[in-house]
Amino acid sequence: WEGLPVLEEIYLYKNRLTGSISSTMGEMQNLVDVRLSRNRFGGSIPSEIGSLQKLRHLYVEDNLLTGAIPHEIGNLFNLVELRLYGNELNGAMPDV
Repeated sequence: WEGLPVLEEIYLYKNRLTGSISSTMGEMQNLVDVRLSRNRFGGSIPSEIGSLQKLRHLYVEDNLLTGAIPHEIGNLFNLVELRLYGNELNGAMPDV
């Protein structure tokens, strides 16, 4: 992700991608739309996602994500759609 700072959209849904969602995604300040649904991403949602101030859509449903929903998601004031279902996330939804 480090070499793609001006990228606005990431559509990687419905593949068989594995691994974790990289915390370096938080450095991609122009991201508006992130769709990583229906893969096999594991681990937690990186808190660095909360620094993506332009983000409007975050789709990470139907993966293998675990842990708490990072409270930094509450910093995403432009977020209009958030899809988290189909994972093993726990805890409370952050305040917005």
